[in-house]
Amino acid sequence: MCMKRDMDLCRLILVEAEKLPPSPLALNEPIEIPGHEYDVIVEHIRILADDGMVEAQDWSTMDGVDWRIERLTSRGHDFLAAARDDTLWRRAKVQLGPKIATVGLKVVGDVLSQLARAPLVQSGFLPP
Repeated sequence: MCMKRDMDLCRLILVEAEKLPPSPLALNEPIEIPGHEYDVIVEHIRILADDGMVEAQDWSTMDGVDWRIERLTSRGHDFLAAARDDTLWRRAKVQLGPKIATVGLKVVGDVLSQLARAPLVQSGFLPP
C-alpha cells in the first residue's frame, strides 16, 4: 500500500503505543484511532518501525495486513516527549508549513526539540 505519511496520525499512534504494556511478542491489541481506517494505521505503524520509533511485528495473514507494536524505542520516547505538548506540536506544524508532508520524522523531531529547548536557553537553564 502506498500513501502519504500523516504526521498527526504518527503522533497519535505514538501516544497510544505509550499506553501499551511492554510485549516482546507484540501480543497487544491492535491500535484503533477514531476517524482512521485500520489499514492506514497499520501502514503508519510500519513507517514508525522503519524510522526506529517503535519495535513492531508483522502479524499479517491472508485476511489482511496487520502490524502490532511491541514497544516504543528510546527515539520514539524522545520524539513523543516533545510531540505530546499540543502547543509545541502546533508551533512545529506552523514552522514547517506545507513542508511537514515532505520531511521525515527526524526533521519534525529536531524542530520540536529546538522549540522545547528555546525557553530553557532563555531562562539560563541551558547554554545557547
